[in-house]
Amino acid sequence: MQQQSRKQQVYKSIKLNIMNKIYQKWKVFHQYRLATQFEISRISIRQVLTKLIRGEYVNAYVKSAMFVLYNGLICSNMRKEREWI
Repeated sequence: MQQQSRKQQVYKSIKLNIMNKIYQKWKVFHQYRLATQFEISRISIRQVLTKLIRGEYVNAYVKSAMFVLYNGLICSNMRKEREWI
């Protein structure tokens, strides 16, 4: 139960940082760095980033990178790329 609530805290923290433009658009997320920063496993970070992808705050390219997409408006051309995830 503690792990689930910790993931929720990390999700909310990253989402707020994106919405408040602390994480600027196109900022690349590194799973290892985020896991170290938030002191949770990389698997948990992947799950958080997947949830952010579903909310269209983050975009990902397969086996490449995850980056901030949100800037107040969702870029329609990015939705096509997202479908490949």
